[in-house]
Amino acid sequence: MQHALLTLVNALIVSKVDYCISVLAGVSGHLQDRLQSVLNSAARLVYSARRSEHISPLLQELHWLKVQTGSDFGCVYWLIAAFMAQRHLSSLTAFT
Repeated sequence: MQHALLTLVNALIVSKVDYCISVLAGVSGHLQDRLQSVLNSAARLVYSARRSEHISPLLQELHWLKVQTGSDFGCVYWLIAAFMAQRHLSSLTAFT
């Protein structure tokens, strides 16, 4: 049952957050907190944990990043990808 629930949560919630995580870099702290609350609730649902239990071990077990960390990672990823693409294009157009 837990595996099926985890699959549903990954498909319906986590995949949507991961898809637009770099866009979340500019949103307010309040909106990030609300989104983090959704992820925390999803983790508690998967593990049948109480609200009073610590969430960090559950997130680590699921290999889920916190919203702020994921947002930072997404921005860095796209910056590196843009830099690498620019270097590749420059090497293609260089005359030697």
